[in-house]
Amino acid sequence: AVQLGRYVVEFYTCNLQCQSSIWAVVILIKTTDKIFWLRAFFGISTGLILGILSVRTDFNGSIGVFFAFLMYMVSYYIVRIKFAPELPVKDSRKIITTGLGSFVMLFLFTWILINTLFNF
Repeated sequence: AVQLGRYVVEFYTCNLQCQSSIWAVVILIKTTDKIFWLRAFFGISTGLILGILSVRTDFNGSIGVFFAFLMYMVSYYIVRIKFAPELPVKDSRKIITTGLGSFVMLFLFTWILINTLFNF
């Protein structure tokens, strides 16, 4: 195994039915990175959904913030079910805090961008 920055790269040799050996490269991504990218995806998708809803309907901002909070809670439960067993007990707080700032900033950026592009 080789450590390249934040990632661990492992090399495997596989012999398949007497053919030449095949090298497989597996990149193991840290659990906190998976949580971060999940929350980034949720932030962008929440901004897109709310941007489209605000362009198509008469939609106000307080409902949008509440919807974003609900989407963050959905991502929390997905992380808790899927990734919590992979984290050590001392990192249990990271389930809540990892990706929070990215979620909020990407959500706001996407929502404002969609509103600006389609309401201008």
